Amino acid sequence: MRFEENKIEKQNTNTSPSYFLPLSFQFVNHINKFDLKIETGADFSERLSVFAANSDLIEIHNSGNSTYTLGHNEFSHLSFAEFEAKYLSTPAPRTEGTRMVNAFEGVKAADSVDWTTTDSVTAVKDQGSCGSCK
Repeated sequence: MRFEENKIEKQNTNTSPSYFLPLSFQFVNHINKFDLKIETGADFSERLSVFAANSDLIEIHNSGNSTYTLGHNEFSHLSFAEFEAKYLSTPAPRTEGTRMVNAFEGVKAADSVDWTTTDSVTAVKDQGSCGSCK
């Protein structure tokens, strides 16, 4: 993901006003939809540049042969580094002497399970910035 982010940032060198015009309308809609607070013109320009880079990433990905598509969401105005710093936590270090215990050792299990047919899978949830489920 970081490789592609860097690739997109390098490709997004077109800073002419005509390049940003259609994107600026999309970005204003994005601001309104997610009730974002943008205080200054400089902040608007920076967020618009990030939004444009993410749009390029989405477009490049969706033009390929992937089994899924990308789209804009409430994080589209954030760079990966900003998203990572705000929403992703660092895994807790393993302490010496801990070991994994396989409580299911010896249990026979199916080769595969479609969990969507068992009422075991719920819709995607926004876990917020602390990772707790809402």
